[in-house]
Amino acid sequence: MRLIELLDKTEINQKIMAAELYRNLGNFKTCTELLNSITEKEYEWIVEKLKYECKQKNSMLIVLE
Repeated sequence: MRLIELLDKTEINQKIMAAELYRNLGNFKTCTELLNSITEKEYEWIVEKLKYECKQKNSMLIVLE
């Protein structure tokens, strides 16, 4: 949680990192809320993958390719 507090959620990469950390902690609602605020096309594939994992209630580490 302390790491999440240190992240600048106005910066897109740090926002994605925060979302992923929330997912790892099992806080799927907050993860999805952060992901929903990302509208940049180049990050669409990451957002969709993480949203899918949230729907599956998967808090485990995943590989992004």
